[in-house]
Amino acid sequence: ETNAQSMPAFADLGYGPAVIQIALDPLQTARRTRTFPADLALAGNPALTLRRLCMTLETMKPDRDKIAGRYAAYASEHRRALQQAQARAIGDAAKNGITRTFLAYCIGEAFDDECVLWSGTDLDPQLIARRVADSYFAPARGTAFGSALGGLLANPDLAHVVLLDHTTYLPNMPTMAQSVATTLGLPVLAIVANGGGSVDHQKIAEACGATGIRVDNPRELPATLRRALASVRSERKQTLIDVVLSE
Repeated sequence: ETNAQSMPAFADLGYGPAVIQIALDPLQTARRTRTFPADLALAGNPALTLRRLCMTLETMKPDRDKIAGRYAAYASEHRRALQQAQARAIGDAAKNGITRTFLAYCIGEAFDDECVLWSGTDLDPQLIARRVADSYFAPARGTAFGSALGGLLANPDLAHVVLLDHTTYLPNMPTMAQSVATTLGLPVLAIVANGGGSVDHQKIAEACGATGIRVDNPRELPATLRRALASVRSERKQTLIDVVLSE
């Protein structure tokens, strides 16, 4: 999706933003992304088109001071919103069970820049801090696990983590994905945000040759995530953490 209006979780805008779509087939792109009337579709090579747009902007003599002020205001607002979200998440550590907010925060804290996350869940990405490009992907429903295995084959020097929940675990065909990971020796780390609680996902993983871990105590969650990541890196064996949520 390229239009901010179609992503309410990331943008709460009171106006329709202008979105420029660049593709070799802009009409097909417009149909696929349900382009709004205010959007502009451009045909041509994306790299060349972006260069020309940047050159055009430079000749327009933009007001650098105004842009810098706007950037500073947005950066300040971003820090404020993030700090508030992190404070709420940290507060959940004192609860009796693990919340989705606390799980997202712990994932953001546990995984460093040498990790690539493949998200098949709606955990708040704002709390899952990423600092480098190409380290967070949200593939189409049912493809996150397979995408993570493909990413691991393409770049085995990084740790690849797939994020699922109890509603997306089965659509990702876990027995097939985990069996392939075992056969090929792919040390993927899977985390299931288990809001259903009735299925022991770690036992399914163990049946496929993976290491299964189950955690339901928020005070044990941070250390569990760090140990699992260290084990995947050192022992090179796939692991699944079944995180039992309280909500």
